[in-house]
Amino acid sequence: MKNRRVNSAPVDNGSGSPAHFLKIDARRDKITELLERDGQVRVAQLAELLNTSTVTIRSDLDSMERDGLVERVPGGAIPTTMSMYNREFLRRKRLNTEEKRAIAAAVAEEIEDGDTLFINGGSTTYFAALSIKKLRKQLVVVTNSLSVAIELGTSPTFTVILVGGQVNSYYSFTFGTEAMNQLQRYQVNKAILSIDGVSAEQITTIHPEESAVAEKMIERARKKVIIADGSKIGKEGFCTICKTSQVDLLITDQTADAEVLAAIRETGIGVQVV
Repeated sequence: MKNRRVNSAPVDNGSGSPAHFLKIDARRDKITELLERDGQVRVAQLAELLNTSTVTIRSDLDSMERDGLVERVPGGAIPTTMSMYNREFLRRKRLNTEEKRAIAAAVAEEIEDGDTLFINGGSTTYFAALSIKKLRKQLVVVTNSLSVAIELGTSPTFTVILVGGQVNSYYSFTFGTEAMNQLQRYQVNKAILSIDGVSAEQITTIHPEESAVAEKMIERARKKVIIADGSKIGKEGFCTICKTSQVDLLITDQTADAEVLAAIRETGIGVQVV
């Protein structure tokens, strides 16, 4: 029998302390590294390697599944399609995850089976895609988000169209003339858009190349839904997408500035706080 002593030893976290003193984020980063290396992890293996209990590991994996980082399987976990594709995106997605999950669940309720959708790029729309995938069937989704297309493309009941064009690999979306020309050919029931800033006057983004795509999606959709966590409310990005009054519904969370939300409501659009 091989000596497994090295596997049972505490893992050095770089500070000279054993792994059981690792904080939650550091422990889950280690789990992510092992998933990338091995393609799967086992609860018993992780408990031994990280010198902690199986209860703690199960809690970690359950939380990581809710964040879209892993898919739970009997006895362990495997990476989601998204986690294998773009780890940088995953690091950004960790911000305000509880709020984004609540918003995602709410927007999934706004969608009906048989709908046609535009979905743009962003961490909030990725969470929305996860909720939609669990709740809805028979959808046609047109997206410029690589992560949304990859995740929803695994559902056999969805038709997913990824628009072409130039690729922003850092933020995982397509843009440019080809994307715009393709979007012009479609008319959809609903546009689900993640953005960077919402005020009573305008909807904005930090990405100049994304603003034209989002504007075209709004133009070609019958119902326009903005999803933004509270940190985006009252903020302004670099580029204007449209006037706030041009959208139909804003879904945000309870951390949003109440005064700004009151001003947004005065524009006549619906505001849902989750």
